[in-house]
Amino acid sequence: MSYLVLARKWRPLSFTDLVGQESVVRTLKNAIDQGRVVHAYVFSGPRGVGKTTTARILSRALNCQNGPTTEPCGSCPSCDSITTGSAVDVIEIDGASNRGINEIRELRESVRYAPSSGRYKIYIIDEVHMLTKEAFNALLKTLEEPPPHVIFIFATTSPKSIPVTVLSRCQHLNFRRIPKAKIMDHLAYICEQEKVSITPGALEMIARVAEGSVRDGLTVLDQAMAFSSDVQEQDLQTMLGLPERGLLYDMAGLLLKGDRSGLLETVCGLAEGGSDLRTFPRELATLFRNLLVVKVSERPASLLELPEDELLDLKALAEDVSTEELTLMLDELMKLEGEIRATPTPRYLMELAFIRATFFKGSTSLSGIISRLESMDASSVDSSSCGSSAKTEKVKKSVNKVETSKKTADSRSKPAETAGLEPGSPEAHETIKPYSDRPVAGKDREKLWQNIISRIEQKNHPLASRVSAGRLCELTQTEAGIRFDVENAAFYIDSLRRNIKEIEEAAASALGRRIRVKFIAGGAGKDNTTGSQPLKLKKPSELKKKILDEPIVRSAVDLFDAKVLDVKPLESYFENGGSDV
Repeated sequence: MSYLVLARKWRPLSFTDLVGQESVVRTLKNAIDQGRVVHAYVFSGPRGVGKTTTARILSRALNCQNGPTTEPCGSCPSCDSITTGSAVDVIEIDGASNRGINEIRELRESVRYAPSSGRYKIYIIDEVHMLTKEAFNALLKTLEEPPPHVIFIFATTSPKSIPVTVLSRCQHLNFRRIPKAKIMDHLAYICEQEKVSITPGALEMIARVAEGSVRDGLTVLDQAMAFSSDVQEQDLQTMLGLPERGLLYDMAGLLLKGDRSGLLETVCGLAEGGSDLRTFPRELATLFRNLLVVKVSERPASLLELPEDELLDLKALAEDVSTEELTLMLDELMKLEGEIRATPTPRYLMELAFIRATFFKGSTSLSGIISRLESMDASSVDSSSCGSSAKTEKVKKSVNKVETSKKTADSRSKPAETAGLEPGSPEAHETIKPYSDRPVAGKDREKLWQNIISRIEQKNHPLASRVSAGRLCELTQTEAGIRFDVENAAFYIDSLRRNIKEIEEAAASALGRRIRVKFIAGGAGKDNTTGSQPLKLKKPSELKKKILDEPIVRSAVDLFDAKVLDVKPLESYFENGGSDV
């Protein structure tokens, strides 16, 4: 006789054996005891949680010689034939391969005949959502008024695909994913009965990979038992291609520290070691999600089904990192998990995503920046500004400006009380209509910039934290330039482009007109942040020397054996300084 896999050998035979579906079991037991078994059920839920198994148990409970009973004997001819799949009165139909109207017509003809031996004729249609629209329509009348000896049980993983006209004629029972702790207990019991040695860490890993499905967990356990008679955590990592827990924590530490060199070396080691790079981002995203829960929740143990020692490790790792950093990095890892499945170069994509995630190191909220400014001692400000009292006053005024912008942004129902920049206010006409030949003064520009950031923060707090690293350096009637003087500004800007619409909406709301936003990396573009006057251009000789020193210009000169006669800035050709080019 061929080997019987664990998923079939340990399939539950009674309601008591079902794992993690207490609400469904209670409903069906009460229905049997009270004589309230309906003519049609829909069992919906993820794969491997017991839908078809429950349908068979219900069939045994109704057709058992001692029934109807909530505890079928399992030994009578009716129970035995249903268990082996040879029962004439319990018909199991695969909805995927019998989905047409002709099959449903045959079913309608057969329901008229009484059961041969049992009390009920039970039709179990698996994956019922695969039936065609015509097949569902043909089933409606029979489903609404079936003969008294017929019961329909529909099992599906996609209840939304079933027409409402069918769902309204059935009693819908929702099967849920099984908690990891219950899967671990069930697997431990089976290992004990099968006399298999397995470590708690290996059990936890199998339950985590199963993702709420007992059948998936038993399948992995079956494979692990074939791999080794003494199942260890290392064996499962090798068998499933999963990264070691220590490696995940090391990678998380490198990301939180912003150690780009260490990240690249680790990815190189994974690639050269033959690891499946497509599975790594998922495990790392799970770790960062757990870190975020530990950082935010007061009782993380109730939300994370993890051992106590791992919770302590997570708390230690999350101690010196902000919630904003974790949120932004987790968002980047989740995008990587979705993108890496389709890319032909997973290593390059992983390296790029990890480096991009390090840019969020040090991110904080606007309120955090205000708190830092408020906590600055006046004497420390004096010493950092070479004893200038004027500098101290400037910092205090900046704090007041930021506070004012934050307060006014919260009172959206009172436009007249905003920071003097709302559409229609007298001051707004002076400060929100700048042209290239009349730049915005530093004081008004700072007000406008803080107003824009406050509006972004109302809808997207993490985005406001990232945008606040820039500064408003250009403003025309149709365009605003935001400059980022940060390390690797081009990569930082690239991460912001997907949110360009939110930024433009905030800028348009602050200015009272539609405006296009452009990003400027480092020293690119004009810089009007030094005062009320625009940045003065360098001398022609200095500008020409700087241009000739550019590698791309030297390459072009060498390639064409050319000579640069003159260098002129864009401002000399365009009225708006070339910002539209």
